[in-house]
Amino acid sequence: MPTALGRLHRHWRRLPPAWRRRLYEAATNLAANHARTTRATPSAPQPPFVVAGALSAPTGLGEAARSVLRGLVAAGVPVSAVDLSASLMQRSVVPVPDLPPAPSGPGTLLLFAQPPNVAHAVALLGRRLLKDKRRVGCWVWDLEVVPPPWVDAARFVHEVATPSRFCADAFSRALPVPVRRLAYPLAVAPPPPAPARRDGPTTFGAALDLGSTAARKNPIAIVRAFRRAFRAGDPVRLTVKLRDEAADPAAFAELTDLVRSEGPPVEVVTGDFGPARLEAWWATVDVLVSLHRSEGFGLVPAEALARGIPVIATDWSATVEMVSADTGWPVPATLVPAQDGTGRYGLPGALWADPDLDAAAQAMREAAFQPGEAHRRGVRAAAFITEAYSLARFRQELGLP
Repeated sequence: MPTALGRLHRHWRRLPPAWRRRLYEAATNLAANHARTTRATPSAPQPPFVVAGALSAPTGLGEAARSVLRGLVAAGVPVSAVDLSASLMQRSVVPVPDLPPAPSGPGTLLLFAQPPNVAHAVALLGRRLLKDKRRVGCWVWDLEVVPPPWVDAARFVHEVATPSRFCADAFSRALPVPVRRLAYPLAVAPPPPAPARRDGPTTFGAALDLGSTAARKNPIAIVRAFRRAFRAGDPVRLTVKLRDEAADPAAFAELTDLVRSEGPPVEVVTGDFGPARLEAWWATVDVLVSLHRSEGFGLVPAEALARGIPVIATDWSATVEMVSADTGWPVPATLVPAQDGTGRYGLPGALWADPDLDAAAQAMREAAFQPGEAHRRGVRAAAFITEAYSLARFRQELGLP
Protein backbone atom coordinates (compact mmCIF):
# COMPACT_ATOMS: atom_id res chain seq x y z
CA MET A 1 0.00 0.00 0.00
CA PRO A 2 1.54 3.35 -0.97
CA THR A 3 2.66 5.52 1.93
CA ALA A 4 1.89 9.22 2.24
CA LEU A 5 5.60 9.92 1.74
CA GLY A 6 5.63 7.78 -1.39
CA ARG A 7 2.62 9.61 -2.81
CA LEU A 8 4.21 12.95 -2.00
CA HIS A 9 7.43 11.90 -3.73
CA ARG A 10 5.52 10.88 -6.88
CA HIS A 11 3.78 14.27 -7.00
CA TRP A 12 7.14 15.93 -6.43
CA ARG A 13 8.67 14.07 -9.40
CA ARG A 14 5.90 15.40 -11.65
CA LEU A 15 7.09 18.98 -11.18
CA PRO A 16 9.48 20.37 -13.84
CA PRO A 17 13.10 19.60 -12.87
CA ALA A 18 14.10 23.27 -12.71
CA TRP A 19 11.23 24.00 -10.29
CA ARG A 20 12.18 21.03 -8.11
CA ARG A 21 15.77 22.21 -7.86
CA ARG A 22 14.79 25.76 -6.91
CA LEU A 23 12.25 24.69 -4.28
CA TYR A 24 14.63 22.11 -2.82
CA GLU A 25 17.52 24.57 -2.63
CA ALA A 26 15.38 27.30 -1.07
CA ALA A 27 14.06 24.95 1.62
CA THR A 28 17.40 23.34 2.51
CA ASN A 29 19.31 26.64 2.45
CA LEU A 30 17.16 27.81 5.36
CA ALA A 31 18.08 24.75 7.44
CA ALA A 32 21.87 24.80 6.96
CA ASN A 33 24.47 26.92 8.72
CA HIS A 34 27.16 28.74 6.76
CA ALA A 35 30.82 27.77 7.02
CA ARG A 36 32.24 29.71 9.97
CA THR A 37 35.85 29.99 11.03
CA THR A 38 36.62 29.68 14.72
CA ARG A 39 39.97 29.90 16.42
CA ALA A 40 40.15 26.11 16.30
CA THR A 41 39.22 25.72 12.61
CA PRO A 42 42.24 24.55 10.59
CA SER A 43 43.45 27.01 7.95
CA ALA A 44 44.15 24.09 5.59
CA PRO A 45 43.03 20.44 5.45
CA GLN A 46 44.44 18.41 8.33
CA PRO A 47 43.51 15.22 10.25
CA PRO A 48 41.24 13.89 11.49
CA PHE A 49 39.25 13.66 8.24
CA VAL A 50 35.55 12.99 7.85
CA VAL A 51 34.33 11.94 4.39
CA ALA A 52 30.58 12.47 3.99
CA GLY A 53 28.07 12.11 1.17
CA ALA A 54 26.09 9.40 -0.61
CA LEU A 55 28.97 7.01 -0.01
CA SER A 56 27.14 3.75 -0.77
CA ALA A 57 25.35 5.02 -3.89
CA PRO A 58 26.27 3.52 -7.30
CA THR A 59 27.04 6.96 -8.74
CA GLY A 60 30.16 8.69 -9.96
CA LEU A 61 30.24 10.99 -6.94
CA GLY A 62 29.79 8.02 -4.63
CA GLU A 63 32.72 6.19 -6.24
CA ALA A 64 34.83 9.35 -6.07
CA ALA A 65 34.17 9.56 -2.33
CA ARG A 66 35.05 5.90 -1.86
CA SER A 67 38.28 6.45 -3.77
CA VAL A 68 39.24 9.32 -1.48
CA LEU A 69 38.37 7.19 1.55
CA ARG A 70 40.70 4.47 0.28
CA GLY A 71 43.42 7.06 -0.24
CA LEU A 72 43.14 8.46 3.27
CA VAL A 73 43.19 4.97 4.78
CA ALA A 74 46.28 4.14 2.69
CA ALA A 75 47.90 7.40 3.80
CA GLY A 76 47.56 6.25 7.41
CA VAL A 77 45.67 9.32 8.66
CA PRO A 78 42.64 9.22 10.99
CA VAL A 79 39.47 9.11 8.87
CA SER A 80 35.76 8.48 9.40
CA ALA A 81 32.87 8.05 6.97
CA VAL A 82 29.31 9.37 7.15
CA ASP A 83 26.97 7.82 4.58
CA LEU A 84 24.06 10.13 3.70
CA SER A 85 22.73 7.98 0.86
CA ALA A 86 19.32 7.23 2.34
CA SER A 87 18.70 10.83 3.46
CA LEU A 88 19.69 12.14 0.01
CA MET A 89 17.29 9.65 -1.66
CA GLN A 90 20.08 7.53 -3.13
CA ARG A 91 20.10 3.74 -3.23
CA SER A 92 22.69 2.00 -1.06
CA VAL A 93 24.38 -0.60 -3.26
CA VAL A 94 28.14 -0.45 -2.59
CA PRO A 95 29.62 -1.33 0.83
CA VAL A 96 31.30 1.44 2.80
CA PRO A 97 34.42 0.67 4.91
CA ASP A 98 33.84 0.15 8.61
CA LEU A 99 35.64 3.12 10.16
CA PRO A 100 35.59 4.88 13.55
CA PRO A 101 32.69 7.26 14.27
CA ALA A 102 33.11 10.82 13.11
CA PRO A 103 34.65 12.87 15.92
CA SER A 104 33.63 16.34 17.03
CA GLY A 105 36.19 19.10 17.29
CA PRO A 106 38.82 20.42 14.87
CA GLY A 107 39.59 18.52 11.67
CA THR A 108 38.50 18.44 8.05
CA LEU A 109 35.20 17.53 6.42
CA LEU A 110 35.46 16.33 2.82
CA LEU A 111 31.86 16.77 1.68
CA PHE A 112 30.93 14.85 -1.46
CA ALA A 113 27.65 16.66 -2.02
CA GLN A 114 27.08 19.16 -4.80
CA PRO A 115 24.40 21.76 -5.42
CA PRO A 116 21.48 21.39 -4.96
CA ASN A 117 22.38 18.92 -2.17
CA VAL A 118 25.06 20.89 -0.31
CA ALA A 119 22.86 22.69 2.20
CA HIS A 120 20.80 19.54 2.83
CA ALA A 121 23.95 17.52 3.55
CA VAL A 122 25.27 20.24 5.88
CA ALA A 123 21.98 20.27 7.79
CA LEU A 124 22.03 16.47 8.10
CA LEU A 125 25.56 16.46 9.52
CA GLY A 126 24.56 18.85 12.31
CA ARG A 127 26.28 21.66 14.13
CA ARG A 128 28.07 19.47 16.70
CA LEU A 129 29.99 17.53 14.05
CA LEU A 130 30.67 20.61 11.92
CA LYS A 131 31.90 22.90 14.70
CA ASP A 132 35.60 23.77 14.23
CA LYS A 133 35.82 21.65 11.05
CA ARG A 134 37.34 22.96 7.84
CA ARG A 135 34.66 22.18 5.27
CA VAL A 136 35.94 21.17 1.84
CA GLY A 137 33.30 20.86 -0.86
CA CYS A 138 34.36 18.07 -3.24
CA TRP A 139 32.66 19.29 -6.40
CA VAL A 140 32.71 18.51 -10.11
CA TRP A 141 30.96 20.66 -12.70
CA ASP A 142 30.79 20.02 -16.42
CA LEU A 143 31.06 23.45 -18.08
CA GLU A 144 33.41 26.43 -18.04
CA VAL A 145 30.49 28.62 -16.86
CA VAL A 146 29.48 27.95 -13.24
CA PRO A 147 25.75 28.31 -12.40
CA PRO A 148 24.75 31.03 -9.89
CA PRO A 149 23.33 28.47 -7.39
CA TRP A 150 26.80 26.86 -7.20
CA VAL A 151 28.33 30.25 -6.43
CA ASP A 152 25.69 30.76 -3.71
CA ALA A 153 26.38 27.30 -2.26
CA ALA A 154 30.03 28.19 -1.70
CA ARG A 155 28.98 29.91 1.54
CA PHE A 156 28.49 26.47 3.10
CA VAL A 157 32.17 25.46 2.62
CA HIS A 158 35.57 26.97 3.34
CA GLU A 159 37.11 25.75 0.10
CA VAL A 160 36.40 23.55 -2.92
CA ALA A 161 38.45 20.58 -4.12
CA THR A 162 38.01 19.17 -7.61
CA PRO A 163 39.79 16.40 -9.56
CA SER A 164 40.49 18.14 -12.89
CA ARG A 165 42.28 21.26 -14.05
CA PHE A 166 39.24 21.98 -16.23
CA CYS A 167 37.04 22.29 -13.13
CA ALA A 168 39.68 24.01 -11.04
CA ASP A 169 40.00 26.77 -13.64
CA ALA A 170 36.21 27.22 -13.90
CA PHE A 171 35.70 27.30 -10.12
CA SER A 172 38.65 29.63 -9.54
CA ARG A 173 37.10 32.18 -11.89
CA ALA A 174 33.65 32.00 -10.29
CA LEU A 175 33.74 31.04 -6.62
CA PRO A 176 34.48 33.31 -3.65
CA VAL A 177 36.42 30.55 -1.81
CA PRO A 178 39.82 28.93 -2.44
CA VAL A 179 39.92 26.10 -4.99
CA ARG A 180 42.40 23.23 -5.10
CA ARG A 181 42.87 20.41 -7.56
CA LEU A 182 42.65 17.08 -5.77
CA ALA A 183 43.28 14.11 -8.06
CA TYR A 184 41.41 11.01 -6.92
CA PRO A 185 43.91 8.36 -5.75
CA LEU A 186 42.70 5.78 -8.29
CA ALA A 187 46.01 3.91 -8.22
CA VAL A 188 45.70 3.07 -4.50
CA ALA A 189 43.38 0.13 -5.16
CA PRO A 190 43.72 -0.49 -8.90
CA PRO A 191 40.88 -2.49 -10.45
CA PRO A 192 41.54 -5.87 -12.06
CA PRO A 193 43.30 -5.42 -15.40
CA ALA A 194 41.32 -6.13 -18.54
CA PRO A 195 41.75 -9.72 -19.76
CA ALA A 196 43.90 -10.35 -22.80
CA ARG A 197 42.15 -9.74 -26.08
CA ARG A 198 39.72 -12.60 -26.55
CA ASP A 199 38.91 -14.52 -29.67
CA GLY A 200 35.61 -13.36 -31.09
CA PRO A 201 34.11 -9.93 -31.56
CA THR A 202 35.71 -6.72 -30.33
CA THR A 203 33.43 -5.35 -27.61
CA PHE A 204 32.98 -1.61 -27.30
CA GLY A 205 31.53 -0.44 -24.01
CA ALA A 206 29.76 2.70 -22.84
CA ALA A 207 28.55 3.48 -19.32
CA LEU A 208 26.42 6.47 -18.46
CA ASP A 209 23.69 7.85 -16.22
CA LEU A 210 20.67 9.49 -17.82
CA GLY A 211 20.19 11.37 -14.57
CA SER A 212 23.28 13.33 -15.65
CA THR A 213 21.25 14.20 -18.78
CA ALA A 214 21.19 12.42 -22.10
CA ALA A 215 22.11 15.66 -23.85
CA ARG A 216 25.47 15.75 -22.08
CA LYS A 217 26.26 12.04 -21.94
CA ASN A 218 25.19 11.69 -25.60
CA PRO A 219 24.44 7.95 -25.86
CA ILE A 220 22.68 8.34 -29.21
CA ALA A 221 25.94 9.56 -30.76
CA ILE A 222 27.75 6.43 -29.53
CA VAL A 223 25.28 4.08 -31.21
CA ARG A 224 25.21 6.14 -34.40
CA ALA A 225 29.00 6.22 -34.65
CA PHE A 226 29.13 2.46 -34.02
CA ARG A 227 26.58 1.80 -36.76
CA ARG A 228 28.47 4.18 -39.07
CA ALA A 229 31.73 2.32 -38.40
CA PHE A 230 30.58 -1.26 -38.98
CA ARG A 231 28.23 -3.40 -41.02
CA ALA A 232 26.16 -6.39 -40.00
CA GLY A 233 28.48 -9.38 -39.83
CA ASP A 234 31.59 -7.45 -38.72
CA PRO A 235 33.20 -9.07 -35.64
CA VAL A 236 32.14 -6.32 -33.22
CA ARG A 237 29.52 -5.59 -30.59
CA LEU A 238 28.53 -2.67 -28.36
CA THR A 239 27.34 -2.91 -24.77
CA VAL A 240 25.76 0.18 -23.17
CA LYS A 241 25.46 0.17 -19.38
CA LEU A 242 22.72 2.63 -18.53
CA ARG A 243 21.61 3.95 -15.18
CA ASP A 244 18.44 5.87 -14.21
CA GLU A 245 16.63 5.50 -17.53
CA ALA A 246 13.50 6.87 -15.81
CA ALA A 247 15.20 10.28 -15.63
CA ASP A 248 14.66 10.73 -19.38
CA PRO A 249 12.08 8.30 -20.82
CA ALA A 250 12.11 10.02 -24.22
CA ALA A 251 15.88 9.61 -24.61
CA PHE A 252 15.67 6.01 -23.42
CA ALA A 253 12.93 5.28 -25.98
CA GLU A 254 14.97 6.88 -28.77
CA LEU A 255 18.02 4.84 -27.78
CA THR A 256 15.97 1.64 -27.65
CA ASP A 257 14.54 2.26 -31.13
CA LEU A 258 18.00 2.94 -32.53
CA VAL A 259 19.40 -0.23 -30.97
CA ARG A 260 16.70 -2.26 -32.73
CA SER A 261 17.65 -0.92 -36.16
CA GLU A 262 19.69 -3.02 -38.56
CA GLY A 263 23.40 -3.36 -37.95
CA PRO A 264 25.96 -5.07 -35.70
CA PRO A 265 24.62 -6.06 -32.29
CA VAL A 266 24.05 -3.52 -29.54
CA GLU A 267 22.88 -4.44 -26.05
CA VAL A 268 21.58 -2.06 -23.38
CA VAL A 269 21.85 -3.19 -19.76
CA THR A 270 20.14 -1.14 -17.06
CA GLY A 271 19.97 -0.85 -13.31
CA ASP A 272 22.27 -0.18 -10.38
CA PHE A 273 25.34 -2.40 -10.49
CA GLY A 274 26.95 -3.72 -7.33
CA PRO A 275 30.72 -4.36 -7.33
CA ALA A 276 30.57 -7.96 -8.61
CA ARG A 277 28.17 -7.24 -11.45
CA LEU A 278 30.13 -4.13 -12.40
CA GLU A 279 33.42 -6.03 -12.62
CA ALA A 280 31.74 -8.73 -14.70
CA TRP A 281 30.61 -6.03 -17.14
CA TRP A 282 34.07 -4.46 -17.31
CA ALA A 283 35.57 -7.88 -18.06
CA THR A 284 33.64 -7.94 -21.36
CA VAL A 285 34.90 -4.56 -22.61
CA ASP A 286 37.84 -4.16 -25.01
CA VAL A 287 37.45 -0.43 -25.77
CA LEU A 288 35.44 2.22 -23.91
CA VAL A 289 33.58 4.91 -25.85
CA SER A 290 32.54 8.25 -24.33
CA LEU A 291 31.21 10.72 -26.90
CA HIS A 292 30.16 13.15 -24.17
CA ARG A 293 29.52 16.80 -24.83
CA SER A 294 31.35 17.76 -21.65
CA GLU A 295 32.86 16.14 -18.56
CA GLY A 296 33.99 17.76 -15.34
CA PHE A 297 36.25 14.76 -14.71
CA GLY A 298 35.26 11.59 -16.54
CA LEU A 299 35.38 8.88 -13.88
CA VAL A 300 34.24 6.10 -16.24
CA PRO A 301 37.02 6.83 -18.78
CA ALA A 302 39.51 6.98 -15.88
CA GLU A 303 38.30 3.62 -14.59
CA ALA A 304 38.69 2.13 -18.07
CA LEU A 305 42.23 3.46 -18.42
CA ALA A 306 43.12 2.09 -14.99
CA ARG A 307 42.07 -1.36 -16.25
CA GLY A 308 44.26 -1.02 -19.34
CA ILE A 309 41.24 -0.43 -21.60
CA PRO A 310 41.88 2.27 -24.24
CA VAL A 311 39.27 5.01 -24.52
CA ILE A 312 37.64 6.76 -27.48
CA ALA A 313 36.49 10.12 -26.09
CA THR A 314 35.44 13.58 -27.17
CA ASP A 315 38.53 15.78 -27.23
CA TRP A 316 37.21 18.52 -24.98
CA SER A 317 36.78 19.37 -21.29
CA ALA A 318 38.36 17.26 -18.54
CA THR A 319 38.90 14.05 -20.48
CA VAL A 320 41.65 15.74 -22.51
CA GLU A 321 43.72 15.47 -19.32
CA MET A 322 43.75 11.67 -19.58
CA VAL A 323 42.74 10.55 -23.10
CA SER A 324 45.47 11.14 -25.68
CA ALA A 325 46.85 9.33 -28.70
CA ASP A 326 48.95 7.38 -26.17
CA THR A 327 45.99 6.14 -24.11
CA GLY A 328 43.17 6.04 -26.65
CA TRP A 329 41.61 7.98 -29.49
CA PRO A 330 40.66 11.65 -28.90
CA VAL A 331 37.69 12.56 -31.13
CA PRO A 332 37.71 16.10 -32.57
CA ALA A 333 34.66 18.20 -31.81
CA THR A 334 32.99 21.52 -32.55
CA LEU A 335 32.04 23.84 -29.69
CA VAL A 336 28.38 24.87 -29.69
CA PRO A 337 26.05 26.57 -27.16
CA ALA A 338 25.17 24.17 -24.35
CA GLN A 339 21.49 23.24 -24.43
CA ASP A 340 19.53 20.46 -22.81
CA GLY A 341 15.90 19.83 -21.97
CA THR A 342 16.36 19.98 -18.20
CA GLY A 343 17.70 23.54 -18.16
CA ARG A 344 20.68 22.39 -16.08
CA TYR A 345 23.29 23.33 -18.68
CA GLY A 346 21.58 26.06 -20.69
CA LEU A 347 23.59 28.92 -19.15
CA PRO A 348 24.34 32.21 -20.93
CA GLY A 349 27.67 31.94 -22.72
CA ALA A 350 28.16 28.26 -21.88
CA LEU A 351 29.61 26.02 -24.59
CA TRP A 352 30.07 22.31 -24.98
CA ALA A 353 31.26 19.98 -27.71
CA ASP A 354 29.60 18.11 -30.54
CA PRO A 355 31.92 15.19 -31.38
CA ASP A 356 32.68 14.37 -35.01
CA LEU A 357 30.89 11.06 -35.60
CA ASP A 358 32.90 10.25 -38.72
CA ALA A 359 36.10 10.60 -36.70
CA ALA A 360 34.59 8.52 -33.91
CA ALA A 361 33.64 5.80 -36.40
CA GLN A 362 37.18 5.81 -37.82
CA ALA A 363 38.61 5.45 -34.30
CA MET A 364 36.31 2.48 -33.68
CA ARG A 365 37.49 0.81 -36.88
CA GLU A 366 41.14 1.29 -35.94
CA ALA A 367 40.52 -0.12 -32.46
CA ALA A 368 38.71 -3.16 -33.86
CA PHE A 369 40.94 -3.97 -36.81
CA GLN A 370 44.31 -3.05 -35.26
CA PRO A 371 44.16 -5.01 -31.98
CA GLY A 372 47.90 -4.75 -31.44
CA GLU A 373 47.73 -0.97 -31.42
CA ALA A 374 44.69 -1.02 -29.14
CA HIS A 375 46.62 -3.23 -26.72
CA ARG A 376 49.63 -0.90 -26.74
CA ARG A 377 47.45 2.10 -25.95
CA GLY A 378 45.79 0.16 -23.15
CA VAL A 379 49.15 -0.67 -21.58
CA ARG A 380 50.16 3.00 -21.70
CA ALA A 381 46.76 3.96 -20.27
CA ALA A 382 47.26 1.86 -17.14
CA ALA A 383 50.77 3.27 -16.66
CA PHE A 384 49.42 6.81 -17.00
CA ILE A 385 46.79 6.30 -14.29
CA THR A 386 49.37 4.71 -11.97
CA GLU A 387 51.48 7.86 -12.15
CA ALA A 388 48.90 10.66 -12.49
CA TYR A 389 46.47 9.38 -9.84
CA SER A 390 48.92 7.96 -7.33
CA LEU A 391 48.80 8.12 -3.55
CA ALA A 392 51.84 10.41 -3.58
CA ARG A 393 50.08 12.88 -5.90
CA PHE A 394 46.94 12.76 -3.72
CA ARG A 395 48.89 13.44 -0.54
CA GLN A 396 50.72 16.34 -2.17
CA GLU A 397 47.56 17.98 -3.49
CA LEU A 398 45.74 17.55 -0.17
CA GLY A 399 48.72 19.08 1.65
CA LEU A 400 49.60 16.01 3.70
CA PRO A 401 53.24 15.59 4.79
